[in-house]
Amino acid sequence: KTGNDMPVSDADNNNVVDFVFAFYAGEGESNPNVTTDAVWPHAWSIYDELVFNGKRLGAYACSNEIDNISTINVPYEKNLLIYSGGIQGGRATSLKILADAIEKTDLIMEIYAPKRDVFQFEGEFEDYSNTHIYEYVPKDKQYWNLKRAMVLVHVESFEKDYITYYKYSMSTKLADYLSVKRPILCVGSKEIATVSFVEENKLGYVIDDITCIDKKIEYFKSSLDAQVYNNFSEVYKHYFYKETVQKRVYDVLLENSNLR
Repeated sequence: KTGNDMPVSDADNNNVVDFVFAFYAGEGESNPNVTTDAVWPHAWSIYDELVFNGKRLGAYACSNEIDNISTINVPYEKNLLIYSGGIQGGRATSLKILADAIEKTDLIMEIYAPKRDVFQFEGEFEDYSNTHIYEYVPKDKQYWNLKRAMVLVHVESFEKDYITYYKYSMSTKLADYLSVKRPILCVGSKEIATVSFVEENKLGYVIDDITCIDKKIEYFKSSLDAQVYNNFSEVYKHYFYKETVQKRVYDVLLENSNLR
């Protein structure tokens, strides 16, 4: 803040600045193809006695202005499908249905799940040759791992109780999926919001009936060449951009307040 006006940053008046955030120009060292001379975005605490206007600095964070990740074109690995997420709530069963069908093709599916899920379900996938289950990759490597996929996989349950429970829920990983701009193969009931969202926005191919699933997967694979699933950027911008979300939250608050 201009003039080092530290008193306004010490709300509890304990002579320690509550928080400092530095937003620096250019790219960060975490961005691909950036030299090590750049600053890595991070959060930390200052333990040295750095004092301004009687206020000691403590916790801080910093981040870069330019993020070039989304502009980098990373080639996918042919025939690789990746699922990333929890496999509770009937999803393991749907993944096994998909794994059974994939076993008859040249497709490979990698499942990345929380450690507890891997421990609970890895035995159910050990006999598959074309499906492999792993623990989550670290958050900072997730984008690049998803970029490896030719197709991203999302599954939901076909079981009535789970459909009722998840009917109005939207998967939090959709934003991650859309950011890497890969088609989504979605297996599950269209009564669940995430499944219908993928279909309505033409983000991929939905299989909500496992009858003849082998033929449906072959059809989906052949349709990839036609590039009919290319709506990722528009949907991401419309639903998941920070400014868009902020406006929707503001509109909802405004609608339910006396500010109109």
